[in-house]
Amino acid sequence: MTPSFGGLAVHGAAPPAATLDGAPLVAVVLVAAGALVAVSATGAWWLRGGQGPRLLALLGLAVGVLLGDVLLHLLPHAWSEQGAAPTLMLAVAGFGLFAAVDRMRPRAHDHAAEARWSRTRVAAALLVDGLHHLLDGVMLAVAFSASPTLGVATWIALLAHELPKEWGELAMLVAAGRSVRRAVRLNLAASAPMLLGAGLGLAWGEGAHAALGWLGAVAAGGFLYLALFLLLPTLRRLREQAVTPLPAPWRAMAAGVVAMAALAMAEQRFGLDHGHLHGPFGPEVKPRSFAPWLPRTSQSAD
Repeated sequence: MTPSFGGLAVHGAAPPAATLDGAPLVAVVLVAAGALVAVSATGAWWLRGGQGPRLLALLGLAVGVLLGDVLLHLLPHAWSEQGAAPTLMLAVAGFGLFAAVDRMRPRAHDHAAEARWSRTRVAAALLVDGLHHLLDGVMLAVAFSASPTLGVATWIALLAHELPKEWGELAMLVAAGRSVRRAVRLNLAASAPMLLGAGLGLAWGEGAHAALGWLGAVAAGGFLYLALFLLLPTLRRLREQAVTPLPAPWRAMAAGVVAMAALAMAEQRFGLDHGHLHGPFGPEVKPRSFAPWLPRTSQSAD
């Protein structure tokens, strides 16, 4: 029988020798997912000494990471799995969610209405982030179910994505008026669906990923609006309102994009794409590219 993972057959390769099953598998997956959830709280130390240049740097990093994640990971992967038309429609739906919330902003100068609109806007951002974490949890569980080595590789790939993104989202919440402690709690709540996704992945296997794969395209549209129409205006407002001049955040934004590009190349080199392994069970198997604008690598024949 030809081994496969994520719907991609691995020809001429032997399955991994070691596997986890039963209680050990459940324990490892939940601990790994819990560790990724805890990453949401790590940005608090960066803001503890002041929220001027540090907050601006984290927001700039968030813009770069989100744009890089959308253009180099989420959209290419969804395009490969769903096709062009479904991907575009789902991404537009995610984008439209934020646009609809923004149109709810009250025209009259009413502090109570402005506060309600701000809470709705933050809730929409956390909702899209939660959907993304749900899918991450499914991918993590499916990977550990295939082999411990694959699970660890997937965990590292997800950690590299989540660390800068969660720091930026924490900064976004602080810039929206939440205290650092409150922002950490909200960020942890948005990350918690990863545990639910891990449970779905354990119970349903690859079927859970096939059923929830559309969430990636929705999250891409939401993250795109978040970066361009929420975070960038926030950066401009913070610089205008600062008592002392603050440095431009372009370096932090560029660092975020470069980090995502480097991660994309590393994932391609090692056969990973945002938590997916494409058959490095043997040296003769080459991972295909998810990017629709790049040539695909065919799998070796039996």
